[in-house]
Amino acid sequence: MDNGKVTYLKMWSLVEVTNSLVLFAIFFFYVRVIIRTRRFVRVTVLVFLSTAPLNALLLRIATAALLQVLHQ
Repeated sequence: MDNGKVTYLKMWSLVEVTNSLVLFAIFFFYVRVIIRTRRFVRVTVLVFLSTAPLNALLLRIATAALLQVLHQ
C-alpha cells in the first residue's frame, strides 16, 4: 500500500468514528428526552389521580351549594 491509501483509510476510519459518536450522541439525547417526557407524564397522572377524590368532593360541595341557592 502506498502512503496515500493509508492516509485515506485513516481519514475514512476517523470519519466513521466521528459519525458513530454523533449518532450515539443523538440517540442518547432522544432517550433522555423520552425518559423525561415519560416521567413528566407519569408524575402528572399520579398528581391528577391523587387529587381526583379531592376534586370530586369539591365538585359535590359546589354542586350542593348551587342547588341550595337555586331552590331558595
